[in-house]
Amino acid sequence: GCGGGVLGKLVKRGTSRVRALTDMSDLQVGDQVVIGLDERLLVSGSVMTYLMPLLCMLGAAFFAELVLQTTDLAVAAAGLLGLGAGLLLLRGYTQRLMQRGEMQPRVLRKATGKNVGCQVKPTS
Repeated sequence: GCGGGVLGKLVKRGTSRVRALTDMSDLQVGDQVVIGLDERLLVSGSVMTYLMPLLCMLGAAFFAELVLQTTDLAVAAAGLLGLGAGLLLLRGYTQRLMQRGEMQPRVLRKATGKNVGCQVKPTS
């Protein structure tokens, strides 16, 4: 449901706004809908979010240690630079996904019965 499932119930926020794509022409304002993201995108996004900065940080630190054979302080600095580079790469990756519309939630279907979803409201 809207609000992130269990976490949404704990926070007890009011209304969440989510812009979602749809091909359904029969939706009316006030309809309850189920929205979702591509499962592969969620998994690959999670892996990229955690691994890319970590691998860049470790790669830069290992490079400074093994290839440059420098001091511990320089190795730590290289690790921090690698972490920053990994975060910048991640930012570019997510921006490309957003530009292509791959990170955009989609309306999957109208909600029925116990399967209550999000309410359709016009965008402003």
